[in-house]
Amino acid sequence: MSILDWNGTISLADAIANARVQGKELYIQPGSYDLGFTAISAGGAPGTRALRIYATPRTVTLNFTTDDLFFWIEQVSDIEIEGIDFDGKNRALSAFARPGLVTAVGASNLVFRNCQFFNSTQVGLRLQNCGTRRGSSFTMDGNELARPSALVENCAFEKCDDAAIYTYGSPALRVSSSTFTNLSNNGIQIEEDTPIYNGTIISGNSFSDVRAENGGSGPYGNAVSLFRVNDCLVEGNTIHFAAFSAVRANVCAGTVIQGNNCYGIGEVALYVEETPATTGNNIAVGNIVANNFIDWCGQGISVANFMSGARNATVTGNVIRNCRTLSPSRGLLDIRGIGISAEADAVVSGNTIECAQRFGIIAGAGTYSRNLVITDNVIRSTPVGIVASEQTSASTPAGNQAGHTLISNNMIQVTSSDVNDGIVTSNYGGTDTTFAIVSRMNLITSAAYPRLTLPATNVLHNMATPSMGTDACRTTPPFG
Repeated sequence: MSILDWNGTISLADAIANARVQGKELYIQPGSYDLGFTAISAGGAPGTRALRIYATPRTVTLNFTTDDLFFWIEQVSDIEIEGIDFDGKNRALSAFARPGLVTAVGASNLVFRNCQFFNSTQVGLRLQNCGTRRGSSFTMDGNELARPSALVENCAFEKCDDAAIYTYGSPALRVSSSTFTNLSNNGIQIEEDTPIYNGTIISGNSFSDVRAENGGSGPYGNAVSLFRVNDCLVEGNTIHFAAFSAVRANVCAGTVIQGNNCYGIGEVALYVEETPATTGNNIAVGNIVANNFIDWCGQGISVANFMSGARNATVTGNVIRNCRTLSPSRGLLDIRGIGISAEADAVVSGNTIECAQRFGIIAGAGTYSRNLVITDNVIRSTPVGIVASEQTSASTPAGNQAGHTLISNNMIQVTSSDVNDGIVTSNYGGTDTTFAIVSRMNLITSAAYPRLTLPATNVLHNMATPSMGTDACRTTPPFG
C-alpha cells in the first residue's frame, strides 16, 4: 500500500480524509503537534474504509490544546494507530461524561500499538459499543461472525484522572504488553449494561500506583475492574501498589484470573464478588483463581456474596503472604488480615498461605456456606488456620443451617500456643470484622457438627523449627 506523509501543513483531519479516499497509509513525520477535535468517522466519501496511521515510536506527540473533545473514531472498522503519543495537557474533556483522549464509538477491530496516553483529565482510551457479538440465531455458517472491539499492544498509560482504559458494551478487547502507572482511580475498567459474554483478555501488562482519589469502598483503586462481563481472562500481569484490588470481578461469570504477581494491595488483592441483593441473571458463577502470587494485602483472595448468588469457583495453587490488618488509602475501616475466603460450591486447594494476621482460610459465612472443599493447603504463621461456619452444627435451627464443608489434608502451623486454633468454627456477624470463634478443633466432632467433615488427615501444630532466615513475617508496609 502506498503512503501519504503529514507534517502539519494541512489539518490532520484533512490528511486522514485524503488517506482514506486514496486508500493509502498515513505516516506522521516526527514532531509535536497542537490539535483540537479530530475525527475518523463513516461519514463522507471514505465511508468505512480501513486506515493505518503510524509514526516512528516516541517521535510524534499529538497535544490536546483546544476544544472539549480530542480524538474521535466512530462507526468504522479496521483502523490501526501505531507509534503515536496522545498528550491531554491536563485540559478539560467536557463534551460528555467520561470521554477519553481517544474515544471510539460503534467501531470494531481497532488496533493501538506502541502508543502513549498521558495527562488526561478523564479516560485515556474509551471504547463505547465497539465490536460485535454473534446473535442468538448464530448457526456456525460463517454469516454472523463476531468482531473484536480493539487490540491494545505495547502501549503506555500514565496520569489519567479516570480509568486508563474504559470500555462499555465492547466485547473481545485484548490488552497486552502495556504499562499503566500513576493513575488516579482505575487501570482497566470493563463494563456491560447487563451480564453478558464479553471475552476481554488482559495479559502480560504492568500496573503500578493505582489510587482511589474518587473515594468509595471499591469502585475505584483497582488495577483491573470487571463489572457484569462474562468469560474474561486476566493472566500474567504484574500489579504493584493498588489502593483496593489488583483484580476486582463484580457480577462476572466464567472469569479466569491466573498467574498474576500482586504486591502492595490495599484491600482484597483478587476479589470475585456479587453485588448484594442482585437478582436474575446477575450471578457470579464458574470463576477460577489460580497460580497467582500475592504479597502484602488486606486479604489475598475472596469469592464472596453467596447470599446474592455468587458460587461455583476454584481457588487453587496460589501463594499468598503478609495479609495484614491495614486499611485502604482513603482511611476506610477494613481489618482483614485473611488469606482466602470462599462461601459456596467451591474448591480451595493447593494454596500456600503464610503470615495472615488473623485467619488463613475462611470457609463460609454463617448460613451462607455450602459444598466447600478445603484440601491440601499449607497455612503457616497465622493465629487461626481455617474457620468453618458454626451453622454446620447440630444445634443450628433448620432454617439457618449451613451446607456441608470438607476440610482435609491441610498442613497448618499456628502462632497460638493451642494447636486447636488450627481449625475452628465461628459465628459470622455480617462483616469481616465480626467472626467470633465458637469451637476449636478438639470440640469439633461429627455428632456436634454433622455437616462439617474433618478427617484425621489434617496436621495442626505450632512448631517453628527448623527455622530459616526467611521465616519472618513482614511487619512494615511497602507503601503509606
